[in-house]
Amino acid sequence: MAGTSDKAPLPFAKLTGRWAWGGADGAGVKVAVLDSGIDAAHPDLRGAVAGGIEIELAESGKLVASEGGMTDAAGHGTACAGIVHRLAPAARIYSVRVLGPAMQGLGAVFLGGLHWAISEGIDVINLSLGTTNREYTEALHELADAAFFRRSIIVAAANNESAPSFPSVFSNLLGVRSCPFRTRPRGYPVAFTYSPGSPIEIGAPGDGIRVPWPGAAHKQVTGNSFACPHVTGLAALILSKHPDLTAFQLQTVLHRLSLPASGSR
Repeated sequence: MAGTSDKAPLPFAKLTGRWAWGGADGAGVKVAVLDSGIDAAHPDLRGAVAGGIEIELAESGKLVASEGGMTDAAGHGTACAGIVHRLAPAARIYSVRVLGPAMQGLGAVFLGGLHWAISEGIDVINLSLGTTNREYTEALHELADAAFFRRSIIVAAANNESAPSFPSVFSNLLGVRSCPFRTRPRGYPVAFTYSPGSPIEIGAPGDGIRVPWPGAAHKQVTGNSFACPHVTGLAALILSKHPDLTAFQLQTVLHRLSLPASGSR
């Protein structure tokens, strides 16, 4: 699809869902899922995963990126990829495995995976994970800034606990929390709220979500992790139709088209 010109004024005063995502399917957009890997053979995802890598810390202390990540060590990555694919079926999904079977990983590996996604020019980066360790905040800030200025959209899930999780609380990305919705408005791929001034600005469905699970299975899941890929899929739809949007412009579109938080419950 033709993109929006940087020189053409965007209709922010009269934005509609039809303008933002109408007719889009995610074509032309690359999405990276940093997680436990993706079961690319799952029937719900067959043909959707364009590639994958695995980031590991070698005995030498150096990070090593190798082809892989096309199987899932824990199920979490497959679930998130399934949500993205459901919303943006034509988007090309890349698996970046940074977590192990216990859904744990090293901070350096997490940073390495994020650096890889940004360097590869991934359009939307799904982080249904984070860290509460402030030791990594400076490095994460630098990577988030790099993504922002290179037009890579980072979508990060809030911590399920009360403690702040990084990088979800950063202002130069899209922080997402689970928010219960009774209905989805007509013409909206997904219901979502936007709360300016809050560290976690976006609320999206994350309660009782049916997702693919390794071994051709399905599962119902709940948590901020599963609200996050809903916003990733929505961002992929918008960028599919308007590939020239900057990160700031995309945030503005989501703000203007969001639902009132009070009406979501």
